[in-house]
Amino acid sequence: MIERYKVVEGSESGHCCFEATVVDTQTPNPSFRNEPDWVCECFDMEIAQKIADALNAAHADYQRLQADCLELTQALAESRANDRQAMYYLSQVREIVGGDDFPDMVERCRELMK
Repeated sequence: MIERYKVVEGSESGHCCFEATVVDTQTPNPSFRNEPDWVCECFDMEIAQKIADALNAAHADYQRLQADCLELTQALAESRANDRQAMYYLSQVREIVGGDDFPDMVERCRELMK
């Protein structure tokens, strides 16, 4: 898996005091289109790596949640379609046997079976 956030040694903005820059490899820099966007610059490589690791973990969680959401959305749509079909069948049965409500309809069906 290619990590979205990575650490680049040195300051991408050109400041002499920063040791590392965390960049977003999937977002172009608004000023330098051929370069990745800068997320932050750090005084320490270790801190920069911790930030990049945390951002990559959060991004992985986001992608997993997006996939879960899509799966659940599809399951919900299928469930709703099944509910509509079941209600259609029930309304057809009610038209045939009559009844004031569902329990009454069931009783009328029982009577028809006798």
